[in-house]
Amino acid sequence: MLSLRVTFLFVACNILLRLKRLESINLSGNNFHKSIISCLTALPSLKILDLSLSSSLGSYFPVQAYASFRYLEVLDLSYNSFVGSAPSPIQALSSLRALSFTYNKLNASLPDHGLCELKNLIELDLSYNMMHGSLPQCFNNLSSLKLLGVSSNQFSGILVPSLIANLTSLEYIDFSHNTFKGSFSFSSFSNHSKLEVIRFLSNNENFEVETKEPIGWIPMFQLQILKLSNCNMKMPPGLLLHQHKLRRIDMSQNSLEGQFPNWLIKNNINLELLNLTHNFFGSMPLYRNANMRWLDMPGNHMIGIIPDSIPRFFPNMLHLNLYMNALSGVISSSIGELSKLWILDLSGNELSGEVPKGLFTNIPRLGFLKLSRNKLHGEVLSGNLRWGNIQGVYLDSNHFTGEIGIKSK
Repeated sequence: MLSLRVTFLFVACNILLRLKRLESINLSGNNFHKSIISCLTALPSLKILDLSLSSSLGSYFPVQAYASFRYLEVLDLSYNSFVGSAPSPIQALSSLRALSFTYNKLNASLPDHGLCELKNLIELDLSYNMMHGSLPQCFNNLSSLKLLGVSSNQFSGILVPSLIANLTSLEYIDFSHNTFKGSFSFSSFSNHSKLEVIRFLSNNENFEVETKEPIGWIPMFQLQILKLSNCNMKMPPGLLLHQHKLRRIDMSQNSLEGQFPNWLIKNNINLELLNLTHNFFGSMPLYRNANMRWLDMPGNHMIGIIPDSIPRFFPNMLHLNLYMNALSGVISSSIGELSKLWILDLSGNELSGEVPKGLFTNIPRLGFLKLSRNKLHGEVLSGNLRWGNIQGVYLDSNHFTGEIGIKSK
């Protein structure tokens, strides 16, 4: 037997000890006492160990166990109740390629040894803990890392370029929701060619992402996901001028202003999701992209009418949110041509006139319609309207009249 998944609450140690060739064991979501770990250390061939969702293991992973798992390649300790830090003896796991402590209660700083000695690490995830202090400079030694996640902690200090300069194998990096300060330049990734995901969702006013890159610098990587929420940006980063494979972009909670740069849509024909919530854009994207599914632009400074060309530009839109802008005029009947739409939020604007019947008859998948706080009028819900999938209709603070006449099918 090479692999074993245990889904019950008890397993006899003497049974496990017979499995000398066992390479993989999944004990997640059980209620084992931490004594099970000493039993597992006697498995000489073990390479993959999953102890996630096993809070009964206590607050500390037995330090003496690390030395016994010298052939272990994957260790998943996520969703437990471990406290403290990643202990120095963890360096004994010299074969380790993937380590996850995500969703624990680790509440100390990271030492300058221990983790940094795991030179074969490909994935390191410390997200969703309470760790603090600066990220150790020795992280730069983990040159094989493809995934680095430290989000949702209390890490502080400045993200100096030398911290990641040598991590040229990185494909995914997430520094979100910490208390870093100072500025960060994407030119820190000047030697990186494999990056696909960058996540900097900040909750700290003392941290900003630089939008102007060094003259002549062109990144060697092509991102698929870029999330830069609340990063004190006043303009889209120059990095975007050289990206052509993006599928998801989140630049919400910044100070981006002016007309939307349509080149961003033109350059990224596979773009599916664009979140520009709470910025100062004066217009929405208007460039054809059949892959666009999700557009969030609430809380911007858009004025004028809603373009009737939206269905032509984004024919497969599922989610359109233009809440809390200053859009005026009537709702174009062309919106009813967005036949795949699931959520439409036009609330908090200055829209007037009647609601086009096509919203009620031509969009069979519509689940949520939000038109609150406008100047709309007419008998919006009269007649034999058919909304088979509708879950929420918000029409408050308008001037509607008439009776309600909706058929569920």
